[in-house]
Amino acid sequence: MSTRQRRAVARVAAGAVSLFAALAMTTLPAYADDPAESSESPSPSASPEPTPTDTPPASESPEPGDGAKPADPPSGTPSEPGDAPEPPAGGDGEAGEEDEGPQVDLAVSTPGSKVTVGSPGKFVRVDVDNWSPNPAKNVQLTVEVGDLSDQVDVELPGEDFECEVEGSTSVCQYPDLAGNDTDTFVNFKVTPKPDAKEGPAGTVRLTLTSDNPDSDPDNNKADVEIELVGPGPDLTAYAAQVGPVKPGKTVKPDLAFVNQGDQPSGGFSLTITLPRHASFTERVSGCSYSSGGRKVSCADSDFPLEPGEGAFLHPDAFRIKVAKGAPGPLVLGRGAFTVHPLGSASNAKVARDNGSSLVSRTGGARVAGAGDAVEGDNTVTFPVKTSKNPADLAIKTSTAYGEKGDTVKVKFTVVNHGPADLTQFHFMLTAPVGTDIKGVPSNLDCGPEVGDDIENGELDCWYHRPLPGGKAVSVTVAFEITADEVGDHGRARVFSATIGGDPNPRNNLVKVQILPPGAAPGSGGGLPVTGASLGGLFGAGAMALLLGGALVMVARWRRTPAAVTGSSGAAAA
Repeated sequence: MSTRQRRAVARVAAGAVSLFAALAMTTLPAYADDPAESSESPSPSASPEPTPTDTPPASESPEPGDGAKPADPPSGTPSEPGDAPEPPAGGDGEAGEEDEGPQVDLAVSTPGSKVTVGSPGKFVRVDVDNWSPNPAKNVQLTVEVGDLSDQVDVELPGEDFECEVEGSTSVCQYPDLAGNDTDTFVNFKVTPKPDAKEGPAGTVRLTLTSDNPDSDPDNNKADVEIELVGPGPDLTAYAAQVGPVKPGKTVKPDLAFVNQGDQPSGGFSLTITLPRHASFTERVSGCSYSSGGRKVSCADSDFPLEPGEGAFLHPDAFRIKVAKGAPGPLVLGRGAFTVHPLGSASNAKVARDNGSSLVSRTGGARVAGAGDAVEGDNTVTFPVKTSKNPADLAIKTSTAYGEKGDTVKVKFTVVNHGPADLTQFHFMLTAPVGTDIKGVPSNLDCGPEVGDDIENGELDCWYHRPLPGGKAVSVTVAFEITADEVGDHGRARVFSATIGGDPNPRNNLVKVQILPPGAAPGSGGGLPVTGASLGGLFGAGAMALLLGGALVMVARWRRTPAAVTGSSGAAAA
């Protein structure tokens, strides 16, 4: 958690206590880095023989929280957490002018602008999101007090939140906001007057800007309606970003919650959900976990919090491990932390020491009838980020034999040597002179214009299924031999659709060889291809795409040299 974030939470939760302090009396599993995970990944030549798979592996059951930006996120409601959306295969939309940078989609919202009428003062959380895969530069939030009733006072965010206040306006500078990132640590304080009554209390205007063009400028502004509501506990959740984490390693999360209502809470229930490639390493007694370890639910009915009091979750109890196959560097997706009060505790004794035990754990069940005076800010999302982790994609093929009039099949084996898993890859094929491509492989998506491409002897397709590190998939293409002699200019190439790039692009290209019956196979279809021009192999249009015609392609494929070397062996079994 950054200095600004800790300062913000500390200000909101003066006198915060450690939620799981009693875990100091509980023996947790010993933790140490796995030496095998600490070592560098083996080179492709040292990789074990990949396991072919023609169907995607059985994945973990979907869990709540998976998903990207809601189609129409309601104002004042937290966005559903989930996995970072994969940039589209053909690019990410129109980019802005050269000096503006790539297009982004920023959004600002306040999930909990209601305040209990007797609250000592509530810090209203402001959520700033970047829903695009591109980073936003020089992000700035302006908070402006509008028409207020005489029922409340509003304190604008100041130095504690790295903001500058001038009159009724506060301007907050953010660091560059990464793609699919979020920031939730700017707050403005609303304090009801002693004689305040329930009802509308005024407006605060939020405006978000950056140096980038924005695809949806309408959600960059919000007029926040302040409303005073009836008494009760009001828990607000806070979370810092997780990472960047090296895939295969663990990290301790920073999660906290504060009672900003006007009555004590009798206890709490909490749920934490993680995106794909992330899971919890510990198993805390009394908490329940999903089968894949991506979701945990806990509760304590005897942990009261007075108004203005908060708690930090013990980070050792909720260690997060990022899988070795997680791609990077990028935001894997968003986790979600949700907390609810377990009833009011107006008569509860809240004085306690940090050594008191956490009894009455209920495994996450919420007490019937318990409720929060202000729903919405009980949930906060947080990005889970990885450091660089590439995927080495390779292609192999075998030699086919036939004569004019025959239809032969060539099997291509695409191998992911890892270490990162792939969600998809790009497959491009040019038929040898004297042959025609007959149909599209069933496991490839080649788009609506594929008929014309086949007539021109070319395929430009995507494989839209997972390909984990160490696995392989087969692509079989039929060729009709239309000439007495087949040329040797057929080529097949694959591209790794991961932002981490391909550490060995030389094994992404193979020669397609179709020989007459009885001909010597030589080195087979895996003959090295040296000094080949990608422009000559795939045409000027494809070259424009590969060299930056689409910004997302540049980011996901990295750049491969114009002269490449490919190799292949026998098709995987």
